[in-house]
Amino acid sequence: MVLFVAVIGLAGVLWGWSEARRSADDARVAAAEAREAAQNERWERYRVNVMAASGALRLHDTTAARHALDDAPVQHRDWVWSQLRAQLDRSRAVLRGRGTDTRNAVFTPGGRRALLVGEDGTIRVWDVTERTEYEPLPRGTKARCPTLSADGTVLAYAAADHTVHLCDPTTGHTRALLRGHEGDVHEISFGPDQTRIVTASDDGTLRVWDAGSGGQLRTFRAPRDAAKPLLLSPNGRFVVTRGRATEPAAYLWDLDSDRPPVPLDGATGGIHMIRFSPSGDRLVTVRRFPQTDIQLWDVGTGQRLATLAGHKNQVSHATFSPDGRRLLTTSMDRTIRVWDVSPGAAARSSDALLVLDGHSGWVYHASFSPDGTRVLSSSHDRTLCYWDARTGKPIAVLSGHTDPVIAAAFRTDGTLVSASVDGTLRLWDVTGAESGYAIRGHTNFVYNVAFFPDGERVASAAWDGTARVWNATTGRELHKLDHAGDQYVSAVAVHPGGQMVATLSRHEDAAQNSVRLWDVGAERVLHTWKLPTNWQDGRLAFAPRGDLLAAGGVDGRVRLWDVGTRAEVGVLEGGSWPIRDVAFSPDGTLLAGAGDDGDGSVRIWDVRSRKQVRVLTGHKRGVYTVAWNRTGTMLASGSNDHTVRLWDTTTWAPFDPLFQGTNVYGVAFTADGKLLACACADNLIRMWDAQTRRELAKLSGHSDYVHHLAFSPDGTRMVSASGDRTLRVWDTLSNNERAGATPDPANRPCPAKEPR
Repeated sequence: MVLFVAVIGLAGVLWGWSEARRSADDARVAAAEAREAAQNERWERYRVNVMAASGALRLHDTTAARHALDDAPVQHRDWVWSQLRAQLDRSRAVLRGRGTDTRNAVFTPGGRRALLVGEDGTIRVWDVTERTEYEPLPRGTKARCPTLSADGTVLAYAAADHTVHLCDPTTGHTRALLRGHEGDVHEISFGPDQTRIVTASDDGTLRVWDAGSGGQLRTFRAPRDAAKPLLLSPNGRFVVTRGRATEPAAYLWDLDSDRPPVPLDGATGGIHMIRFSPSGDRLVTVRRFPQTDIQLWDVGTGQRLATLAGHKNQVSHATFSPDGRRLLTTSMDRTIRVWDVSPGAAARSSDALLVLDGHSGWVYHASFSPDGTRVLSSSHDRTLCYWDARTGKPIAVLSGHTDPVIAAAFRTDGTLVSASVDGTLRLWDVTGAESGYAIRGHTNFVYNVAFFPDGERVASAAWDGTARVWNATTGRELHKLDHAGDQYVSAVAVHPGGQMVATLSRHEDAAQNSVRLWDVGAERVLHTWKLPTNWQDGRLAFAPRGDLLAAGGVDGRVRLWDVGTRAEVGVLEGGSWPIRDVAFSPDGTLLAGAGDDGDGSVRIWDVRSRKQVRVLTGHKRGVYTVAWNRTGTMLASGSNDHTVRLWDTTTWAPFDPLFQGTNVYGVAFTADGKLLACACADNLIRMWDAQTRRELAKLSGHSDYVHHLAFSPDGTRMVSASGDRTLRVWDTLSNNERAGATPDPANRPCPAKEPR
C-alpha cells in the first residue's frame, strides 16, 4: 500500500513537472509569437510611414514628411529612410542668428546682404557672403521703415521724432541725421547712385536729401493724402506716390521739375504696390483685393497702357524682367503669372504668357534670374520653386525651411538665398537641390552608370557617342571620352583602381562592337578589343581584383580579357542567346550572366575553370540584369517579364518573385544588402526590402525609362541612368551634411523696403 501511494505520488510529481514544462514551452512559444508579431507590426508601421513620407514629399509637404519619418521605428530605419530624410533640407547652408521669427525680409541686388525685421521689431543685417549677422540697433529701438541701400552700406530708418537716421548697418553708428519733417515718416527710398534719398511723411511733403551730408535738397508739397508710400524710378528722376483718396490714387512726381505731380488717369483707390520697369519709362500698380488686376502705365504721359487680368486672389508681388519686356506677378491664388509687356503687346492681349502652377500655398515673392531665363518663387507652403521662365515648367522644388518663405534672391555666384519666418537664411545650389538631382550634358539616352572607388566621381555611357565622368556632388563634367565615330556607347565599367574605365560601343553600320580601355585622366584609349558581334545592349564588368574584364555578347558568349596584358584569356560558353549583363561575385570566383533567351535563364560560370556550373530558371522572358549583394549570399535578376527574382546562392533556391508591373533594366543592392533598387521602364526606381521582399518606396524624378543604377562604395548615394538623357544622384545625406557645413553660430513698424 505504501509502495502504491509512493508510485502514485511520483506519478503526480512527474505529471506536474511535465505540465509545468509544457506550460513553460507554451509560454516561450507565445512569447516568441508575440515578439514576432510585435516585430512585424513595427516593420509594417515603418513601411507605412516611409510610404507616407514619400507621398508627402512628392506633394512638397515637408512637415507631413518629417512627422512620418519621425514616427518610423528606429530599428528599421535604412537607406530609404535616410534618403527621404535628406530631402527635408536641400539647402547648402543654414544661417541661424540670434533672432527668432522674421516678419519681413529683403535682399540687396545680387543677394550679398539681407535686411530682416523680427516680430518684435528687431532689425538684423546679414552679410550673406561672409555669413555674418549684425544687430545694429539696440533692442527696443522704435525704427520705422528700415531700408537698406542697394550696395548694403547704409541703413536708413525713421524715428518717432520725425527724423531719419542714416547709419552703418554693422555697428549702428549714425552717419547723418535728416531733420525737417513735421509728421511721421512712412517711406524712405534711395536713389540709384545712393547719393540721394527721398522721404515721404504724414506732413504732406516729399523731401529730397543728400545722402552724404544729410542736407535737404528739395521739398515737394503733395495734394491732400497724396504723399503716402513712394517708389523712386531706376533713373532717380521720378517718384510715384499713392494716397487714400479713391481717385486719383497715384501721383507721378518729376524731381527735376517744379511742376505739380501728375495723377495717373484712372488709377482708383486701394493701390498697395507700385513697380517701375528697369528703364523707368513704365510702371505697374497693384490694387487690394477684391481687385486682382494689374495696371500698366506710361511714365512720360501718365496714361494707362493696359490692364492685365487673370489672378483669382490678391496679387502679392510684381516685378519686371531684366530687359523690361515681361512682367512677373505672384498671388494668394497660389500661382505665378508671366505677362508680355513689351511695347504694344499688353495692349493687344491682356492674357498671361505663362501660368506657373505648383505651390500649395500663397506665393509671396518671385523674381527673374539676371539673364531672364529662370524664375525663383517663395511661398507660404515653406518651399521655393525654381522655374524655367520660357516654358513655365518647374526645375526644382527647394525644401528645408520650417515656416513660410517670404523672400528669395539670385546671387551673383549663381547660388540662391532665401529668408523665412522661421528666422533663418538658407543658401541653395540648384544643381543639387532636386530630390535625385539631375546631371545634364548627354544629348541622347544614358544607358549605364558606375561609381568610382572614391565615391565622388560617376561614369556614364550614352547613345550620343560618349562616356563621361562627373563630380557626383556638383554635377560638373570632369572628362568626356569621345568614341571616334561610334554612335552608341551602351556600357561603362570603372576599374577598382579608379584610374581606368572600360566602355562598350558600336556604330549601327559596323559589324563589330568595340570594347575600349581608357586612361580617364588623360582621356586616352589604352587598348581596343573588337567583338565579332554588333548589338546595343551588352554590359561590362571588372573582376573585384581588377585583373579581368568581362563582356557579354549577342552570340551567347562571355569574353574575358587580362587587363594587364590585354590578351583574351577565356570565352565562357552558355548557349546561343544574347548575354545582356554580367556580374562577378564579390570574391571573384563566379560570374553571373543575364540571358536574353526564351526560357529566361541566369547562367553561372566558374571563373577559374571557365565552366558553366549552374543555370537558374524561373523568369518567363529574357533577363536584362543581374547583381550580387556585397557578401555574395544573394543574387538578384531583373527581367522583361516584369519581375525581379532573388536567389539564395548557398542553395541556389529562388525566393518568390518581386512583381514590378513593368520591364526591369537594372538592379543593385545597397551596401548593407538589406535593400534592392530596381530600375524600371515606367520611369521609377522601386526600393524593396530584400529580407521581407516587400516594396518600401518608389523614387520618381526621371521622365523616361530608368536603364541602370549603382550605389557608391560607402552606400550613401545611388546614381541612376535614364532615357531622359540625364543621370540622377540620390543622396542619404543632406547638402549641408555632404558639404560638412554647419549653421553659423550667433556671432508695428513699416515693412522693410526693397532696395533700389
